[in-house]
Amino acid sequence: KKVVKKEINRQIQINRWANATDEEKLKWLKNNKGTRGKGCYYFCKLINKNIWLRSSYEKEFAEWLDKNNVKWLYESKRFNIKKLNSTYTPDFYVPYLNKYFEIKGHWYESSKEKFIAFRNEYSNVNIGIIYREQLDYLSRLPLKGKRAIS
Repeated sequence: KKVVKKEINRQIQINRWANATDEEKLKWLKNNKGTRGKGCYYFCKLINKNIWLRSSYEKEFAEWLDKNNVKWLYESKRFNIKKLNSTYTPDFYVPYLNKYFEIKGHWYESSKEKFIAFRNEYSNVNIGIIYREQLDYLSRLPLKGKRAIS
């Protein structure tokens, strides 16, 4: 029920955004700084499009990637996890590195279990975890720091 409710709320936000005037969108984007653990829209300059991100940590990572002109995709692939009869979707994919990234401020037990099952079933997939502390470090790096995330 929680997943369905979250998806409904997400769709409501998307519909509000789609029906908003340019002036309303600009005002909302200026006022929206993002909050930890809560979703927000982020304007990706590389593709000239607004993207709904699930947390401000993800927003910070997206900003860092954009500042460094690194192309990225958000939640671009869903993997089936047979053992759990579930799916797993990594937060980011960076084609330049052929690598997925999971951004974590906190690990819930269910998230840990799903990630471990994913790693066991898809051991050939290149994925890294970026924790809050690493994200803080990345934000202090000079621009053009693509190697920092490899």
